[in-house]
Amino acid sequence: MPPTQLHRPSLARRFGVPLVVMLALGLVPAAQAGYQAATFTFNISNEMGAGNYGTVLVEAYAGVAGTFDHGLAAGQVRMTVTADWLAAYGNQNNAPNFGIQKFGFNTDLNPPPTNIVVTNSSNTNLNWGVVYDKNISEFGTFSVEDVGDGQSRGDPIIVTISDLGGNATLSHFVFLSDTNNGQIPAYFVAHVAGFPNDPESHYIAVTNATVPTPEPSTVVLALLGAGGLGLHRWRRRQAGA
Repeated sequence: MPPTQLHRPSLARRFGVPLVVMLALGLVPAAQAGYQAATFTFNISNEMGAGNYGTVLVEAYAGVAGTFDHGLAAGQVRMTVTADWLAAYGNQNNAPNFGIQKFGFNTDLNPPPTNIVVTNSSNTNLNWGVVYDKNISEFGTFSVEDVGDGQSRGDPIIVTISDLGGNATLSHFVFLSDTNNGQIPAYFVAHVAGFPNDPESHYIAVTNATVPTPEPSTVVLALLGAGGLGLHRWRRRQAGA
């Protein structure tokens, strides 16, 4: 009599199709859940019209308390604001104090966040102040304005907002400013200064933005639903066989 052969069940049978799908796509590790990122372009200036004046990289990590992803602790949002030097500004060698001096963004969080730190690329705290519900140039009223001075400019600047918990998502930080008649609504605005030529500074803004992609948790739920349907069909085929 031949020895009994032991058959190991497949991964799909042991753990279910949804988990296999998640493993294949690398969605299971907890450290990756909850991280989001999107880049926005400063596409308009109050002095120089339309153009490409820099970018805002917004990153958010909701995560689980005590975890980190992409250098962010759970509950943090980070905005990296860059305004590259343009030839129209003049000779950069004559502009030792060039940089970003103000930055405004919008949020639906109420009250707006208070634990905000602005640093430069060397991770030096610029000790900027914070103003709420501030009208900035011709681009309307922003929920939060981070403000430096002529001695604390940076390029780039990194705005880190902490202690947001589950609110550390892009969905809470991509909104148009409130505007009055004739103002141009914008998602983000920055004041860039220190040019040797006239104008010596200008405000740049993001007026075009793509709605952020669904949060990772939403994607996982969609995969679970698709995987569950696949598992149901697989079991019916097995029963029929």
